[in-house]
Order: sequence, then C-alpha cells, then structure tokens
Amino acid sequence: MIKINQDHLETWSNPHLKKGDCVPCALNFLGFDLETTEILCRLHGDKGTSIEDFNAVLENKYTRLYFDTINSGILDINTEVYGDYLKSLFAKIKNNYAVLTGLDLKGESIGHTVVMGKLDDIPFYFDTQGDKFISGISEIAEKLLDMKVNRIRIIIGKDKETGEIYTDDYSLGL
Repeated sequence: MIKINQDHLETWSNPHLKKGDCVPCALNFLGFDLETTEILCRLHGDKGTSIEDFNAVLENKYTRLYFDTINSGILDINTEVYGDYLKSLFAKIKNNYAVLTGLDLKGESIGHTVVMGKLDDIPFYFDTQGDKFISGISEIAEKLLDMKVNRIRIIIGKDKETGEIYTDDYSLGL
C-alpha cells in the first residue's frame, strides 16, 4: 500500500511510455522511477508485462517483501456482486493509500492493471494508462460491469519476517 494524497492525483503526469502496457503507468503512479518503467516497457514489445516480470520488478524494489494477492475468485458479471466484493475489498485498504490492482476480463487473454485505493475515506479506481479516475463503489462497479471484469486481484507486499502488510509512506515523497 502506497500513501497518496489529492495533490499527487492532480499533478501526476502519465508518461504514456508505451501504448498497450498498463503496468508501467500504474507502477510510475505508485512511485517507480521513469527509468525503471521505461526498461520494463522495452522488455515486452507489444505483448504487455508478464506476471512473472511484474513480480520480479516489485521484488527487486522491495527486497524485504514478498508479494501476495487478495483474489476475488471468478465473479458473476453484475453490479450487485461487484458492489458487495468492492465493499469488502476497500475495507482492507487503509485510508489515503493505493494498491496495484489486476483485472481479468471475460473472454480476453490479457488483463488490465489499475490502481485502487481510498482518499479521504472515499474508494477510488484510477486507470493510469487511460487517465480515467472514478470514485465511489457504485460508480466503480458500473465501470467493472462495462469492462466485463470477472476477477479482481489486489497485489499486497508483506514483510518476509513478520508477514505484516507493508505500507510505503515515502515513495511519493509526501
């Protein structure tokens, strides 16, 4: 979980490093430097970042952590199911923090990576690649419905020694 504030949301500039790869944009938003995200883009051509490379990049930056996912399992595609799941998901995210979120799309072989979090206790969804910001659970549920999301995966770093969920208060220099 990365500490965020309104100023970061308003002033962050999407580097649009490469069309078709959402991971570098999301990582840059969460504090990865431009050089690292550019290298990631060059490694993957037009196919996007693999989950293996994605995990390797995270483990390289945060060497004392291991990465786990909070996984929704396969979801029925409807706003009621999304709303119920999102309420439980956002209850796990600290206020004024954001997390990487992987979305699986029905009928697609590739997924999409976005950022979700809470700012001033209001849940938000931010598609960093498409510069699309949505706040509120019902609005996020509608977006997931439009995208035909059938699985949501929140990526969480945990301390290798204690197993505690890691919160990064400094990557964004807030």
